[in-house]
Amino acid sequence: MSTAYEQYRAERLADSGFRALYEQKRAEIDLIDTILSHIETRREELGLSKADLARLVGTRPESIRRLLSARTSNPTLFTVTKLASVLGMQIDIRTTVSAKKLGPKVRKAAKELTAGAA
Repeated sequence: MSTAYEQYRAERLADSGFRALYEQKRAEIDLIDTILSHIETRREELGLSKADLARLVGTRPESIRRLLSARTSNPTLFTVTKLASVLGMQIDIRTTVSAKKLGPKVRKAAKELTAGAA
């Protein structure tokens, strides 16, 4: 038997517009989690404590503990690149969907957002 939340979520996901937005946000969260996992693994490989890492980037140890331990962290790009840099890491961005395939969808969404703002 499912919970009330699971039933509500299933109903919302039945809406294709909601499902698309949900999947986009889920992918964004998963990407952040993956990046932080790589940073955490590298920190451990180097034998650094979270407090050591905090000192290297010039922040408070509790900030790093929260960032690398919490399931709900949402770091800025600046923070991620700073952490990666001090750990001798580089962040690469790759195209995953061709412009031909994605372009029309993005342009349509941009027009809809612009029309909604007018």
